[in-house]
Amino acid sequence: MYLQDNNANLQSDTGWIVIPSKIHDPENFEANVDKLKTLSHKNWCTKSFNAEPYLSDGDFHVYLESSKPKLGIRFVGDAIQEIQGEMNNSKIPQKYFEEVKTHIQSGHLHLSSNAKNEIENAENIKQKIEKIKAEIGEEAIKNADAEKILPYFGIEVKKDADGMLTISEYRQPKTTFAEFGIDENRLVSNIKVIEGDADFRNSQAQDLRNLQSIGENAYFRNSPVQDLRNLHSIGGNASFSDSQVQDLRKLHSIGGHAYFRNSQVQDLGNLHSIGGNTNFSNSQVQDLRKLHSIGGYADFSNSLVQDLSNLHSIGWYADFSNSLVQDLKNLHSIGGYADFSNSLIQDLSNLHSIGGYACFNNSLVQDLRKLKSIKGLVYINNSKLSIDDFKNVEIEGRGFNNINLTQFLNL
Repeated sequence: MYLQDNNANLQSDTGWIVIPSKIHDPENFEANVDKLKTLSHKNWCTKSFNAEPYLSDGDFHVYLESSKPKLGIRFVGDAIQEIQGEMNNSKIPQKYFEEVKTHIQSGHLHLSSNAKNEIENAENIKQKIEKIKAEIGEEAIKNADAEKILPYFGIEVKKDADGMLTISEYRQPKTTFAEFGIDENRLVSNIKVIEGDADFRNSQAQDLRNLQSIGENAYFRNSPVQDLRNLHSIGGNASFSDSQVQDLRKLHSIGGHAYFRNSQVQDLGNLHSIGGNTNFSNSQVQDLRKLHSIGGYADFSNSLVQDLSNLHSIGWYADFSNSLVQDLKNLHSIGGYADFSNSLIQDLSNLHSIGGYACFNNSLVQDLRKLKSIKGLVYINNSKLSIDDFKNVEIEGRGFNNINLTQFLNL
């Protein structure tokens, strides 16, 4: 089914949209580029920079399901060059494979050698999926039986007296659980503990409300998971950048690096420790009032975090530039450089040492209080501080540098 190109209301439409190339519709090329960007999935490069060059090479077909892009077909000349699904992983989603074949056959579309390989690979995967589904059993798939399904893919499962599950790790099969017709929300509904890595990239699961701990690394970047309301610990790295997770109010500790850049998480009010690096730049996190230690670097630039009143130590550098942080009354040490430029911090209270350079350009800091040592250069352009304020501070670098910091680093 083809949808009308000039249909302005696609809120409930399902079908194919054909966006003509520069050769086929030169007068409307710019408008068609914008249309391709609008109709592209967020994971496709045509959402931004590749819309124009791709439409210069050939037409582009987008399959919408209830107005949401599910498939993209790129042409070079009059032949299909590639077929992508939502994941943009060079694999045709099995759910839409028959739709792709019907579209190709009904439109008498030509295939490049690359597109032929994609079709062939999809056919092979389809056969493997049917074989695996038969081995797992129709009943287990219908009921999303984790005790039967997960061990089949090498994931160990243990059940406690309350019927809750501890599993050795979580990851997708070589395809995805959804490709087998498995309801992934039901599959993970009783998981309480993941002992190893928890990889929810390419997952369809949204609800993990019973999950309490992850033993190693947690990957939620670009996943649809929203509910982690009972998660209290992550043993390794935690990646929530560009995720849909909002509620982590019970999370107590992260053993490795923690990345929240561009995430939807707002509440981390019970987080006590981060073992590695952390990035809250451009995140929605506001509450870190119980955070005690950060083992690596801490990037709060352009973040919404205001209260760090219980933070005692930062293992490496600390970037507070353009942040909303005001209270650092318990911070004792920063292992690397410290950037307070354009921040709202006025009082360094109990800070004793800075392990690298210290930048106070355009800052509001006016009282160094207990600061005893700085191991690098000090920058005080447009600062409320003067050289006299550092008379009790041991500066191990080359003293003061009043040139612009950015210029200095680019020399």
